[in-house]
Amino acid sequence: MEQLAAVLEREIEAQAGQVSDVNAFLKLVDKYLDIQELDAAILNELVSRIVVHSPVKENGREQVQIDLYLTYVGKIHIPLKIGRESLNESEPA
Repeated sequence: MEQLAAVLEREIEAQAGQVSDVNAFLKLVDKYLDIQELDAAILNELVSRIVVHSPVKENGREQVQIDLYLTYVGKIHIPLKIGRESLNESEPA
């Protein structure tokens, strides 16, 4: 029980620390509210890291997990699955 309490306490402290980081991220994003095109310089300032995992087969289809880490706020979860149909691509020959 003490171990669980310690883990939960660390998680609460981590979440509390993120509030100021979110505010810093929002200040950064405010600079780019009116951009017409996302270029490499802006992307490099907003995104700290992108991790592309190895493909895995799921239901006979290949799936790739991509983790996006934003500056100041870390990894975000976007529940999005993009298939070839939505990209209007055909199967490779």
